[in-house]
Amino acid sequence: MILLCTGLALIPADYAKAAGTNFFSATQVDVIPMGSNRLVRAVNDNGDIAGTVRKEDHRGPSGIVWRKDGLTEVINNDKQARKKPAGILGEEEAKLRKGEDYSTASAINNNLQVVGSMNTTTGMQAYRTDAQGNPVLLELPLGDTGSAALAINLAGKTTGWSSGPDGIRAVIWSPAGEAQILPRLPGSKSCRGQAINNSGDIAGVCDTVSGLRAVLWGGGSDKTAFDLGTLPGDSWSEASGINNRGDIVGASGLTGGDHHAVIWPKGGAIEELGTLTGHTSSKALAINNTGEVVGISEYNSNGHISDERAFMWTEQRGMEDLNDLVLSSSDFVLSHAIAISPRGLITAVGRHLDPDAEGHAHGTHELPLQVFRLSPQQLGRAK
Repeated sequence: MILLCTGLALIPADYAKAAGTNFFSATQVDVIPMGSNRLVRAVNDNGDIAGTVRKEDHRGPSGIVWRKDGLTEVINNDKQARKKPAGILGEEEAKLRKGEDYSTASAINNNLQVVGSMNTTTGMQAYRTDAQGNPVLLELPLGDTGSAALAINLAGKTTGWSSGPDGIRAVIWSPAGEAQILPRLPGSKSCRGQAINNSGDIAGVCDTVSGLRAVLWGGGSDKTAFDLGTLPGDSWSEASGINNRGDIVGASGLTGGDHHAVIWPKGGAIEELGTLTGHTSSKALAINNTGEVVGISEYNSNGHISDERAFMWTEQRGMEDLNDLVLSSSDFVLSHAIAISPRGLITAVGRHLDPDAEGHAHGTHELPLQVFRLSPQQLGRAK
């Protein structure tokens, strides 16, 4: 059941000091009793949210779409594809097991196409939904046995990974569902495409002998893997998001140590985005076409993570606690800002405040996960 709980749009007393700041109204769209913070993965420009939730009967997780109109859609093999796009072999459809109990939803575009992965008779395989919302399996590269789709652009081009005897390889699927393997960085046996823009540029990661490296695959016919590098002195980096300008965001850090949110501006060098005050680590998860970045900032003490806070970063104001930008007197803490649309709609997750902890939240295992849709607001306007 969808629970709607929109707070009053109360303007912070010190709003005059916050010129240029974006403020948001928060609408709770669901409560998830158990699960990881990364169950919620993407939002489109209409406010439709994609993610993965374990069903109440505990048979396994299912891909979910929380529609802006208040409806929810479960993506599973009960909705078998009746039509296949050009390039997909007919026998691929037969792999779908009706009533199967495992699927994921990783991304959604403005055409309501959803991508993810689901069980088949031979293993997990990437899918993309058709115009009727039915999952259609995407082509497996020759010899591979499993795949997953992680991102989709407006044209339906999809990226993710495929695995087989030659390791894990980043893939781009055409709108017709045909797979193209992306090259790996030298010495790498594992790569994933994690984000794609409307030009077909792909950002992701390869696991090299030197550690994880953020990677860019250009949108042209030459899909050479370009190592985006790390912050000076760091040992790994990962790309999580890319916008239509070609700006890329992610994180850079030390193995076993702290990490920081970063941006690779189109054609520029890596830049650190910092952390919230008192925190030690951060990670950027998404960037929109105007350069607004969202993610997570946290305090990490010898591997013990606490005080997770969702952030928003802009070039004008730097990194801000997203909780301070919500126009309501709230009883929750936003811990992760997962995605941001071109219009500035943000998908975030959080939990109720612990009344006995001076404003801090319970541990992530103690309270249900709340899913929120944040809508940008003009100062002085109530929602």
